[in-house]
Amino acid sequence: MSWFEPKIEKHYTVIEVEKKHPLTETSESIEAVRTLEDHPGFQWLLSKLRLQASRLQSELLQGRHKDIREVEFLQSGIQWCGWLQSQLDLNREKYRQMRPAIPQEVMHFQDIESTIELIGNKTQAQPE
Repeated sequence: MSWFEPKIEKHYTVIEVEKKHPLTETSESIEAVRTLEDHPGFQWLLSKLRLQASRLQSELLQGRHKDIREVEFLQSGIQWCGWLQSQLDLNREKYRQMRPAIPQEVMHFQDIESTIELIGNKTQAQPE
């Protein structure tokens, strides 16, 4: 090693990334979202989003825009300000419409299920 060659030091950094699980809608998750409707902090956030959407709407209608991208940006902002409220409304409707299947419906589902042939199903009897 020469006096004029720099010594190279290696430092390793590990970045742990959370593994994402697919979101599934269950009656528990729908009910959990529905309970947000009564939370004062959540209501405050929704109010702030409604005010922001109103401000963007006013800018869209009253302002002078230099190009179409600015208009699209404002429209997108208005849409995203309403997204949280729309999800709350959607889950509220889903929760209201959910009910256990009645016996006739269970029989109908079982009848349909029995006509479906599963390919590669390990539980099927294997020919000998």
